[in-house]
Amino acid sequence: MTTTLGGALAELQRALEGRSLALGAVRDGAVARVPEAEQMAADALAKTAAEAERDRALRAAAAAEREREQAIEAKRVAERMARDAEAERERQVNAAWTRVVEHEAAESKAAQQTTAATRALAQREEEWQRAEQLQ
Repeated sequence: MTTTLGGALAELQRALEGRSLALGAVRDGAVARVPEAEQMAADALAKTAAEAERDRALRAAAAAEREREQAIEAKRVAERMARDAEAERERQVNAAWTRVVEHEAAESKAAQQTTAATRALAQREEEWQRAEQLQ
């Protein structure tokens, strides 16, 4: 029985040593892979950060595009307002010139009427003087 027990113990010890060696190999393999796993984790974090940065850049680019479109529209509105203001100014200038021309025409007519009245007065004066001479 001792031989059987001794053989069984020896067999068990060999199995345990084999397991211990296998566990050591697994442990050594796991320990050896820790730097690789750490590098993979760091790479994953860097990739996540890069993707987040890319997403921020895309959002910023979209916002910049919206601002550019708003600026273009604001420029169009400003140009339209400037054209409208220029047209209104032109209309006012034309209206002012029309009033100037009308005023000058009225002055000319008034001057003609004054001249005519002065002539008529002078003619009446002459007629009065002739009438007095004839009397």
